[in-house]
Amino acid sequence: MIWVLEGLNGVGKSAVAVRLAAKLGMPILRPFRNGQVGVHLGRDGDNTQQRLRALGVPANTFVDEIYLADFLVAAGIKDAVLDRSIGSAIAYGLAYGDVKGPEHARDIAAEWCSYFVKLQARYIYMVADRGIRRVRAGRRWVPNEDLDKRLEAWFDWTYHDLLTVPKRIQDSSDSPDVETSMNRILWMA
Repeated sequence: MIWVLEGLNGVGKSAVAVRLAAKLGMPILRPFRNGQVGVHLGRDGDNTQQRLRALGVPANTFVDEIYLADFLVAAGIKDAVLDRSIGSAIAYGLAYGDVKGPEHARDIAAEWCSYFVKLQARYIYMVADRGIRRVRAGRRWVPNEDLDKRLEAWFDWTYHDLLTVPKRIQDSSDSPDVETSMNRILWMA
């Protein structure tokens, strides 16, 4: 099964992805990330993301997710944990202009779903209160309040627009630890 963990920074998805992958013996996949707990390429000082954008490549957006979905189907990979995927691609793509509005986003989501429905994917949209997310995110990038509200709205919109993939919302606000969040996801799946 493909487990897709989505949500804003600080909801706990990366920590849960590591625990879930270890428990299930699956790899963790995330475009533009080095290793299981590495950093985004382009945010570690080498300007990769900026160079790709200058060339017209929408880095960390839907292009990566469609390629990854196609790769998983073509390679026959049926078990993996994805730490971010189409939700982030659409939310950040809409925020930064790589996705040209809701109709474009709907077409992208439909294309992604056409691959992932073949893989028995489970889409887990992780949420948490804004204050909790900010504390958990720590020194990592945290959007300003306006961008945070817009991203939250686009994540919600994307979740509700994914019509053919089994999905659910997991609120991690009251989870005392990563193990509890992971067990809730497994129990409800």
